[in-house]
Amino acid sequence: GRWIGGAIVGGGIAVMHYTGMAAFEIAGRVVWDVPLVAASIILGALFGTAALPVALYANMVKWKALGALVLTVAICSHHFTAMGAAAIMPDPRIVVSATALPADWMAAGVALVSIVIILLAIIGVALDMRDLRRAGEIARMQELVDAAVEGLIVCNETEIVAANRSFAELACVDGSQPVGRPLTSFFLKAFRGELTGTAQTPLEVELCVTNGS
Repeated sequence: GRWIGGAIVGGGIAVMHYTGMAAFEIAGRVVWDVPLVAASIILGALFGTAALPVALYANMVKWKALGALVLTVAICSHHFTAMGAAAIMPDPRIVVSATALPADWMAAGVALVSIVIILLAIIGVALDMRDLRRAGEIARMQELVDAAVEGLIVCNETEIVAANRSFAELACVDGSQPVGRPLTSFFLKAFRGELTGTAQTPLEVELCVTNGS
């Protein structure tokens, strides 16, 4: 899936470039060097295909940065090879369309879009870093909870949504995990009605391990 996604990215680079070149108007004819055109598409596709798997190899900043670098190589190798494949032959008989954007407007538009893309990239990196910090905090909290000798669980009404290692070792002798299971599955039938019908009230009950004892 990642390789296919990367190939789509690489193909998108070529489509974007040559669509933009098709919109280019000048008093002349653009003559293409077919071997260089093919080389530009191949380079963009190869590096683009590799960029996504590299970036998603591990949830670490260095792999994401390396993936971004490979994607940059894909864009640059395609772009400069493709531009080298284009030769403009002046032809005064060709009249530039009146609807063509002036060069100043085009430059301003490109600059504005570039700034927006950079800002979005910065926001994306900031959000990603926040998620990484949050994941690290959750992992550290889980380590502290697992270090407790007492069995600890967190419930969402009647379902266990989190449990520490001590509770799992105490209640799940068959090696299964308590998370996602009903809370009442770990207590004797005689106490299940009281357990589900009592809120925020201390209740002493007997634990039932997963082998039914």
